[in-house]
Amino acid sequence: MSKTLKMRCRTFPRRRSVLLLFSILFVIFYIVNFILSTLSNISMYSCTIPFEGKDPNVFGYLCAVDRCVYEFFKDTEHDKFELMWRKLPDSLNWCSTNAQMSVTKFTSKKEVVLFKVKNMMERKKKNEAGNTCTAVVISFEDDRSLKDIDLERVLKTCTIHHIDLSSSRVQGLANVLKSFNTEVIDLLIVGPSKASSYLLFQQFLGQYYDYLPTVCQVNFAHSLPRAREENGFMESIQRLRSEKKFLLIGASKDRTDMHLNLFFENMDEQYCRNRYFRYLSYF
Repeated sequence: MSKTLKMRCRTFPRRRSVLLLFSILFVIFYIVNFILSTLSNISMYSCTIPFEGKDPNVFGYLCAVDRCVYEFFKDTEHDKFELMWRKLPDSLNWCSTNAQMSVTKFTSKKEVVLFKVKNMMERKKKNEAGNTCTAVVISFEDDRSLKDIDLERVLKTCTIHHIDLSSSRVQGLANVLKSFNTEVIDLLIVGPSKASSYLLFQQFLGQYYDYLPTVCQVNFAHSLPRAREENGFMESIQRLRSEKKFLLIGASKDRTDMHLNLFFENMDEQYCRNRYFRYLSYF
């Protein structure tokens, strides 16, 4: 046997060993990467709704809603914004069916559905003791989509205040709400604005929240954000959720997909929890 052939025979097992080693390392790397990827996708969710001393069924249902909403935004974080925007109403409303609350629904002239959770202790007459309800309706410019609704019939137990506001003064919304001579606004409805709606939306977050009177329920109309506003919209929604003062419960949009209504409930204030989530009521 030639010397060259002998050397080849000696080096062949070494090469095979090296290839085997690389194959093993590649498989290990793939398994580790798969495990890390799986762990990163596991929902690290914990329910922090402040419902101490309440019916555990109520707490459980509302935590199910909050977790469902959390998972929706987790699942769509890599979607294009327009796709997430279109999915949002059906997904949130599917989540909220778990709450089994007594919800009144009514439609604006822009074909957007609005929501109101009924007072669990509600009486039929507006002026009966303990039945005070304050509703504030904000309209911008000449928009009449909210004014043309017969809110007195829909919100029959509430005193309704209509406020006209200019889109150029969106930063003044907090001051307008603060000016009301009331500690509680049971229902706030904010109509569509020509301004960047996420800037208006931010007036329910952070230090603004402590500045405002207690607001129990909010319907908030958003116009489809421009490309440069999409990040602001998402950051505002995530901040609303992370602060754990409001719980997103419902949403709706018009047929053109241009207007979206978000409905959220105050879980931070005991007055709101007692009044609207004292016990379960079915649709």
